[in-house]
Amino acid sequence: MLKDNMDHSDYTELVTEIEEIENRKRREIQRIFQHGKPYFTYILIGINALIYLLMEIKGGSTDPRILLQFGAKESYLITQGEYWRLIAPIFLHIGFIHFALNSTALHYLGQITERIYGSFRFFIIYLMAGIIGNIISFLFSPNTIGAGASGAIFGLFGALLYFGYVYPSLFFRTMGKDILAVIAINLIFGLAVANIDNYAHIGGLIGGFFVSAFVGLPQQKRKRYGMAVIAILFLVLVFSSTWWAIQNREVKGSQALVIVGEDALKQDDDQKALKIFQHLVEVEPKDANYHFYYAYTLDQLGNLNTAKEHYQKAIQFDPNIYQAHFNIARILLLQHKEREAIPYLKKAIEINPQFKEAKELLQNIQSNQ
Repeated sequence: MLKDNMDHSDYTELVTEIEEIENRKRREIQRIFQHGKPYFTYILIGINALIYLLMEIKGGSTDPRILLQFGAKESYLITQGEYWRLIAPIFLHIGFIHFALNSTALHYLGQITERIYGSFRFFIIYLMAGIIGNIISFLFSPNTIGAGASGAIFGLFGALLYFGYVYPSLFFRTMGKDILAVIAINLIFGLAVANIDNYAHIGGLIGGFFVSAFVGLPQQKRKRYGMAVIAILFLVLVFSSTWWAIQNREVKGSQALVIVGEDALKQDDDQKALKIFQHLVEVEPKDANYHFYYAYTLDQLGNLNTAKEHYQKAIQFDPNIYQAHFNIARILLLQHKEREAIPYLKKAIEINPQFKEAKELLQNIQSNQ
């Protein structure tokens, strides 16, 4: 009888200990997943929405001119000192679908990540992953403009992968398989569909993992010092490579760069326009339009002989640019070469019979002969 009572007592004590262990595990899980509230997630969604609305009001978020004005990644401009273009694209989106998809992804991923890492760490991971994504795009895809929060959002995937590295059992019991599947689907989709900046995505993913390793998880029991050192080396490599590229690498830039030059001319910033169009004729020496814009800028600055040379190159590559014929004639008239100017005026009128200014100028020359 005494033995039975002792066995029952031992059993009760064992059950109590098991329950205490389970309760501690549950509290530990709750502590890990509820370290913070998703304040920054909603703030970021709000900022993205506000900027998207401003872009639509200004003329449309799919307009390259508007994208560049708001700070889209343009590699040549970055090499000219506009470093903010590595940050601003995180908050820009190209069209409503792009904005809606990224906002939805940020809503779900942001809540999970911010609850795990806390608001401050979450914001650092999000921002730095976005910057690293833009840096990788700048380094490996320098001839396109870029915009979108996708690099930063992939950085949140990287942060969850680091969480899985620290807590592998808990990661796979809760969300691991789903996270890995979503990452794989997104990467495959990005490779299969045109006009997706995969370099920004991959850069953001890797950057998010290593930035998370650098900042660490809140109250992380076992410090991963080796991984933290690797993270520091990775960050040093990324930023030093970027600085080297900015200082030493010849970057062609995107086709939208001509828009920046046009806007500079409209704003009477002739020196900026000159630098851009000189760069464009150097990287695309057979592009008639680039020669025309470069010539026009030189013309505005009073460098008439060099302007005339590039107007002639413009009509060499595209004989139908009637403004180039007219501007050559105008320069020749300023140099008192009326006879040489006449064929250019006639050609401008032949190309564009409605060109009133050219007709009037030709009549004046002929009446004075």
